Amino acid sequence: MFRNYYQFIHDLQQALQGELEAIAYYQALLDLAPAPDREDIRHVREDEEGHARLLSQLYFDLTGRPPVTFPVETPELPSYLAGLQEAVRDELAAAEDYRNLYLSTFNNGIRDKIFAIMVDEQEHATRLTLLYGINKEA
Repeated sequence: MFRNYYQFIHDLQQALQGELEAIAYYQALLDLAPAPDREDIRHVREDEEGHARLLSQLYFDLTGRPPVTFPVETPELPSYLAGLQEAVRDELAAAEDYRNLYLSTFNNGIRDKIFAIMVDEQEHATRLTLLYGINKEA
């Protein structure tokens, strides 16, 4: 079912922590966003919240215990544009991490969930790149 169960569980927990950090990051970015961009940023944040719930449930289903997560502080972003740039980098890195998680299991049900998250992360990178381009021109 897994290439290495213990590594999968570790990576799953790391992914969950990353989603929690992303939620805080997008809230900070939302606070800086101009009105036309707020719905896109809100959409990304809500996706990350859904990912966190899904990963938490998956962790519980596989281990029989809730995941251990650490408190996340709201980051201070230097500017909206810099925040968008960093967010794009983070989303692309997350997509790679989910690709690796996807490839580390043979369970199709789990793969489907991980694949859906991976595609969301790619969509977020595209959406945020568009926002960056629009705002850089302004």
